[in-house]
Parts: sequence; C-alpha cells; structure tokens
Amino acid sequence: MNFVDLTLADIIEEWPDRAEHFQDIARMMEGRFEVGDLLAYIRDGRFDAHGLRGEDGAAPLTVLTSTVDYPRKRVLCLNAVAGRGIKEWLDIAREGVFNLARRRGAALIEARGRKGWMKLIPGSSAKGKFYLEAEVT
Repeated sequence: MNFVDLTLADIIEEWPDRAEHFQDIARMMEGRFEVGDLLAYIRDGRFDAHGLRGEDGAAPLTVLTSTVDYPRKRVLCLNAVAGRGIKEWLDIAREGVFNLARRRGAALIEARGRKGWMKLIPGSSAKGKFYLEAEVT
C-alpha cells in the first residue's frame, strides 16, 4: 500500500472507492462543505488530495491537506481524513503524512478531529473535538 498524491482525475477514476470518503468528510465538516465544494477546492488548488492506494487498486484512505505559510513557520494542515480499516494502514498513512510535510518544507503538522481519532494516540483523551500539533523532524 502506498501513500500517494491524488489529482482530481485520480479521484474521479477512483470514485467508486473514494465517494464514501468524500461523503464522510462533508458530514464531518458540519455544513461547511458539500461533496461538490470539496472537489472544487481540490480543482482550484485550495486543498490538496492524498490517499492510500493498494497494489490491487483499493483506496482505503483519503486525506485533504493545505499548506499555510505563517511569518515564522510553514504548517501542513490536515483538513480532513476519511477511510476504512484504519488498523491496517495507520502506520503507512502516518509515515506518508510526515514525508509529505518534509517535501513541503513544513515544520509542523496540525489537525483537528473527532474524539474517536484520539483512541489512536496512546495516552491521549478528548471530549468532543480535539486540536493536535506534531513537529516535523
């Protein structure tokens, strides 16, 4: 399984596998986006799309990112993450996100999410939603 950059053409080609991810992302965004808005953001370069792709063509994960240049630091923002079978691909995805941050010259990764994701981070707890930062080394 490989962490890959996705173009809009890739997403359309893999739509049978990725449609559910985009529907989940739109739902998680709580009224900020509909699926068409997310695709327009990718088309316009406001979000970048990435995901996992298996040798068999399976697409178990979709990640939407953006890079923000603050005056003193470049940050890779994980805007949305959706997928199935997380236990199978979490380590691969984590490595892919950190490699992406390094390629972009980011010093920090930031993410927001639902408390369910916190169970994947040992020793953490959250009620409702969380904000997470990780330094890129």
